[in-house]
Amino acid sequence: MEYTTLQNEIWDEMFRRLVAYKKKNKSTNVPIMYETDPKLGYWVSTQRTNSMNNYISEERIRRLNSIGFVWKICVPWMEMYQKLVAYKKKHKSTIVRKEYQADPKLGHWVQTQRKKYNRKALSTDRTNHLESIGFVWDSHDAQWMGMYRKLVEYKKQNKSTAVPKVYTEDPSLGFWVYTQRQVYGKGKLSGKRLELLNSIHFNWSADVWDSYDAQWMEMYSKLVEYKKQNKSTAVPNRCTEDPSLGLWVSTQRSAYNKGKLSGKRLELLNSINFVWSAKKSS
Repeated sequence: MEYTTLQNEIWDEMFRRLVAYKKKNKSTNVPIMYETDPKLGYWVSTQRTNSMNNYISEERIRRLNSIGFVWKICVPWMEMYQKLVAYKKKHKSTIVRKEYQADPKLGHWVQTQRKKYNRKALSTDRTNHLESIGFVWDSHDAQWMGMYRKLVEYKKQNKSTAVPKVYTEDPSLGFWVYTQRQVYGKGKLSGKRLELLNSIHFNWSADVWDSYDAQWMEMYSKLVEYKKQNKSTAVPNRCTEDPSLGLWVSTQRSAYNKGKLSGKRLELLNSINFVWSAKKSS
């Protein structure tokens, strides 16, 4: 088989890259999606394909064999790896739930890779393949950091980390914040997480009711401001300026009618002549 000079030069250059890769990674199994050098991953895959199709010279086979080139790789493992690659493209994440209904085998396979990695039973080659697509080795830590970033954003908007346990806008965040206090109280919060929470002045002493009061007072302050501007507390249910305020006002009336509004809150609302009848507000 004849090759042009240019083709030979390109092949030689890719071979040198593969030699350098092996020196660094102790393996010739370059991931197909190798972000550091995408061309190398594709080239390595092409050599295997060419070999199966008898489309590679004996000289090139000899040179690849001289560095311990692996011509055949574990097909089942690579099939699952490619499924994970496709999953990441679609979901922008490598965290696959064990109960992933669309492909239960994939969820189980992902967990198995983490277990093998933690036991140091995962080969360097497979580790490199997974890391090349940003594989998350500790899914629990990744999920924790995701919630932490939500809390940071919440504080930017609300100037507080006192998220109510029952936070309608994001129920998972309210429960997560409550859980951090519980874990901290039991002395089971890691140093790293404690440091991160303290860095945003996390309120460790706030209990559930403190959080409720913080949110309630925030909405009450909005109502006071609304009255200053509109000379009335009769906020429409569908208040275009602030839909959450309209819903909150309706909720206070409902709680009052059911006898579930505390004396303190009732007193505060009456002090600004709160309209208890929805008919009057219509």
